[in-house]
Amino acid sequence: MVLSVPQRRNEFIATSINNSIEKDHSKLNQINNYLNKNFDGVKATVVDVDNLIIRFDAAYGKENLSKELEFLKDKIVILQSIAMKESFLWSELQVIIPQLISGEKSVKDIQEPFKDRTLLTASLERIRVIQLWEEQYINK
Repeated sequence: MVLSVPQRRNEFIATSINNSIEKDHSKLNQINNYLNKNFDGVKATVVDVDNLIIRFDAAYGKENLSKELEFLKDKIVILQSIAMKESFLWSELQVIIPQLISGEKSVKDIQEPFKDRTLLTASLERIRVIQLWEEQYINK
């Protein structure tokens, strides 16, 4: 199953990131090491899925697809959404986690209208969206 690699890779992140993580220095170091070790795989997945869409479109076109091909295209597009959101999440965490390790109490979002939330909250939202897309992929 194509989805299983990102799911396994994100499981540790999804179960480790929470609103109290900033107080657990050893867990932060664990997460940071995990991010650094696996980030190349995240970037490679984005490229692989993008190339898959390009090859699919070249082979079958973008319009007037049979129901079977439309089904496959929909699943590939869901994979692309998961890969992109995963890449955003991991890039964000590679900034946030070292800041929390260095003693920042919380890392604030600088985007309007979200200045009152922490980036950790944004990361938790990304994790939920990824999980929803994973369910959508499985249930498709």
